[in-house]
Amino acid sequence: MSGKEASGGMVIVYYMDRLGPIFLMGQETTYLTETHNVTDFKSSEGKKVREAFLYKGDINNPVDLEAAKKKFGKLCKELEAFNPRFIKRVTFGDVKMSKGSLGFISAKPRCVGDDNVGRYGFTKGGYEASEDGSINDTVVRECEQETSVKLDIKRLVETKKTFSKGKAPYALYLYELSDSEYQSIHDNKTLTKKNADYENELHDIKFIRVPKMDLKKFFINSISREAYEECISDILSAKKGGKKTRRTGRKNNSKTLRNAK
Repeated sequence: MSGKEASGGMVIVYYMDRLGPIFLMGQETTYLTETHNVTDFKSSEGKKVREAFLYKGDINNPVDLEAAKKKFGKLCKELEAFNPRFIKRVTFGDVKMSKGSLGFISAKPRCVGDDNVGRYGFTKGGYEASEDGSINDTVVRECEQETSVKLDIKRLVETKKTFSKGKAPYALYLYELSDSEYQSIHDNKTLTKKNADYENELHDIKFIRVPKMDLKKFFINSISREAYEECISDILSAKKGGKKTRRTGRKNNSKTLRNAK
C-alpha cells in the first residue's frame, strides 16, 4: 500500500557516516494526567493543572499567542520541579482556542515519565486535510514540527511498507541526509534549540546509532521498532552501493485521503 492510501506517515531520517547509519530520533512524550502524581499540583497562581494551562486571549493575535506560550513554558518548569523523581521533562502541545473555556487559549501538558526515559522513536503523524496535499506533505510537516529539521520533499523515499497505529495504516518513508544537510543541522544547533523549546512533542532529540541490544527496550513504540527492523537491511545495502531507491516527490495522488482521517 502506497502513501496515498494511508491515514498518516512515519519517516526514518538518517545520515550515513563511515561506521554506518545514525538516526534522527527522540523520546516521545505523553499527555500528563493525574496518573503522573500531579493531583496536588498548584501553579504559582494557585491553579490546578487543567485550569493553569489556559490564557485569556485570541490565538489569532500574535501578541496573545506569544504570551500564552510564555505562560505555558513557565508552567512546564513548575511541573518539572513539582515531581522531579517521576517526571523527567514537561512540555506542552495542542495549542488552540479552548472549547470548554470560551475566550481562552489552551494547551495540553506532556511529559516523559520514568517508563519512557532512554527509549526513542522516529517522527510520525496523521494526515491533516487542511494542511497536507499528500502523506508526503504529512511526514515533511511532522518532521519539522517535532525536530525543526526541514526535509526536501523531492528526496523522500517511499518504502511501500505500512504499519498499523491502532486501526489506521501509516505509510513508511526513508530520508537520507546529505553531508551539507547534516552539517547544517550541527552548525545551526537545530536540535539543541528544539530540545530547549517547551512547545514540543519529543524530548532529547538527537542522532543515534541504534545499539545492538533488545530493540523492545530501546524503541519507545512497536511501530518505530517494526519500521526499523523492516528497513535496516535496505539502508545498509544502499550504503554498500547496491540499489537506488525510488524517490516520491509530489506525485502521490491524495484523493483517497479525504475520507481516511
